[in-house]
Amino acid sequence: MAKTITIRDDLYERLRALKGDASLDDFIEQLLGGGKGTDVLRRMRKTLELSSEEKERILREIYMKREEKRAFDDRSGH
Repeated sequence: MAKTITIRDDLYERLRALKGDASLDDFIEQLLGGGKGTDVLRRMRKTLELSSEEKERILREIYMKREEKRAFDDRSGH
């Protein structure tokens, strides 16, 4: 059974660009295909092209969030 979802035009265009020749259903299934977040990132890496600046920005954000989580874990005793 098919369902209809509504997304903003800009998000649709980004998805369309990322999916390449795959159908949107196949692309979403690939992204959500189970596993941990790192598995999803590995699958996305096959279709995603980033500039050096985008990669650096993403890495900075990852490192910042990692440090925030570690600080929270230290404060809460985890």
